[in-house]
Amino acid sequence: MARQLVTSSTNTWPSTQFGLSPHAPYTAHYTLVDHVARLSDEWRFLVAMHLAESSEEIQFLRDQSGPIQQLLVERDAWEPDAFWRGMRPLDYLQLLDRAHRSLIIHGNFLDEEEIRFIGSRRHRMSFQSCPPQRKGMRGQIQLTALPRLQTQSNIAATVVAMLLLAGCRSTGNVWK
Repeated sequence: MARQLVTSSTNTWPSTQFGLSPHAPYTAHYTLVDHVARLSDEWRFLVAMHLAESSEEIQFLRDQSGPIQQLLVERDAWEPDAFWRGMRPLDYLQLLDRAHRSLIIHGNFLDEEEIRFIGSRRHRMSFQSCPPQRKGMRGQIQLTALPRLQTQSNIAATVVAMLLLAGCRSTGNVWK
């Protein structure tokens, strides 16, 4: 289905850059993210994913508990076999590294190793820091590590405009 979408969108709007977004680790299974990243590499499109947005997400990745797990239960969307314990954002970054280009949205709780991982792939991996969107999410990006990325912002204007409208700010575009 994704292949059909990419092909039909490219044929319908040839001057538009196409991308896919497996929303976040708690809404997109790890294997789905892997498939999207591999398809991105083959078809040369952007993959965007919300990652490391909150401490609740980190807790969910680590042990499938906390507010995110409860929300999935409340919405009748909890499938314990769909998620693996002991995960961290780096596991998803390694998948997204297979993509042609990737954009990590939020990154508020990326650790030093994860920030270095993105920085070492600055030719095709970037992230946008967005303020927490709901009460109780108070993540702070580790700004002291960002200058080491030595990056410039040249993300497509439409993506930046959409992110700015959502209250996000560029903290390290790594595409050249």
